[in-house]
Amino acid sequence: IESGRTASVRVLAADGLPAADVEVRLSAYDAVERKARTDAVGLAKFEGLPAHRFQATVQQQRDVLLPQSDEFVPEGQEVVLRYSAGATVTGTAVWTGGEPAQALMTVTSGGSGVFTTTSGSDGRFTLHVPLGGAGPLRLSASAQNGSKWAMAETPISATDRDLRIELKR
Repeated sequence: IESGRTASVRVLAADGLPAADVEVRLSAYDAVERKARTDAVGLAKFEGLPAHRFQATVQQQRDVLLPQSDEFVPEGQEVVLRYSAGATVTGTAVWTGGEPAQALMTVTSGGSGVFTTTSGSDGRFTLHVPLGGAGPLRLSASAQNGSKWAMAETPISATDRDLRIELKR
């Protein structure tokens, strides 16, 4: 397999400005993953890559809306990942019976995770969801109930406010 290829990944904020100090990951298959951080102009450079299809992603961070990933075969090009403009969705996670649940909240778009956060001790949460995306939006909540985990899932939209997601004990 040919190696020695290069590629650069530029990461931009939703407003188009460079996103500095962001971890970028290139993955081709189980054995090949490369990481680099963006510089002051939002650029991460990769060298010595094999001639395989790579997926470029940024490291997921809690409370930050992720940009869509991009796939490419390295040929010296620059790939651009842009954080999405987002909408704010609010709600409450509760146990059956209405007691607030402190839960891990994950939003997916087209099957890929794009946002994670936790609800507070009062069950309240604020999510940032992409405007237009790779597919339908889904919200998953998971919380520990003693030694067991409870999960709930529901479709959501960028216009939802005061959602209520119920976890069964």
